[in-house]
Amino acid sequence: MLMVGVSMIAIFAVISLAVDLGRLRWAKARMQTAADAAALAGAYPIPDQAFTQARTSAVNTSGQNTVEVNDPVVLDSNQDIEFGLWRYPATGTASPPFVPVGSVESNGNVVDLREANACRVTNRRTTARGNAMRLIAARILGPQTCNLATTATAYVSDGRGNGFAFIGLDWIRFTGNSYTDSYDWHFPYGDPNIHSGSSIATNGLITLGGTTDIRGDARPGMNSYVDMSNNVTVTGWTAPMDHVLTASADAWNPTGIDNSTLPSAMLQNGKIVGNDIFVIPPGNYLVTGWKQSKASAILTFNGPTNLWIDGDVDIAGGQVVIVGTAASAVNIYVRNGHFDQGGNSAMSNPGEPGALA
Repeated sequence: MLMVGVSMIAIFAVISLAVDLGRLRWAKARMQTAADAAALAGAYPIPDQAFTQARTSAVNTSGQNTVEVNDPVVLDSNQDIEFGLWRYPATGTASPPFVPVGSVESNGNVVDLREANACRVTNRRTTARGNAMRLIAARILGPQTCNLATTATAYVSDGRGNGFAFIGLDWIRFTGNSYTDSYDWHFPYGDPNIHSGSSIATNGLITLGGTTDIRGDARPGMNSYVDMSNNVTVTGWTAPMDHVLTASADAWNPTGIDNSTLPSAMLQNGKIVGNDIFVIPPGNYLVTGWKQSKASAILTFNGPTNLWIDGDVDIAGGQVVIVGTAASAVNIYVRNGHFDQGGNSAMSNPGEPGALA
């Protein structure tokens, strides 16, 4: 009889392993599917900073999946959904870790909600929540339930794409009371025709000081971040790029140059000195620098223009406005120098971004 009893225990143990292990594996696979779908749903609204919508979408999507019949995968929107930063890895390197909002990266950057580009979802079936997986055969041997958890992280690529009003290949710095904005070029610039479609991007660090106001996204390089003071405003996304920005092969190809059509008072020793109200007519121009410092200065591009600048650009006052055309028809290229905007200066471009590189 003793041998029979021992044998029966062994048989029940094998049955438990077969039945319950199979159920748990099936349940975990179903939970993983739900986590994958929920993470994708939660990541989609991130570029628009719609985090409430992201949480709702993740919860609803998870709930459309079931572990068993009439047993939906329920998420706690506050505990099971996290937003954070996931940097796109360089070729041949391991994927970097997901860094939740509020945590510190190895480079010292404290991840801000605005730079989040990933959503991590964790499905939990635990005793503490009262929803642990019930065991069937194993209950004969003592255990009544088993805890399960699955995790998925979804990463958002470049979101809005490459529609940037300003690109600084190496770095970007805005200081003072400078700002960027956009407007519908079919109508005059000014309130209420001032919008947040003037995004900036770079391969390096973005430094924003003073009371700079970027009305759009501010996208630093793949391994960098946005360094900004407390009084700075960025209305859009600050997640790092997931690829290296490059200038097109024909970007620096000055052709059809005719500087004679530029206002003579504006062109001094080959440089643009925009300290008054000037209108740049459509055309192709090659200059050795651009300096603008007066608050009352207004430099207006009045049509399709290519401006090549072989030297430094320092805009510390006034406003640069593109009117009468889509911004894609105005291209400003800078090499062998920096592009520094500060003071009380502004860049205002139509809603269709151009290329300032």
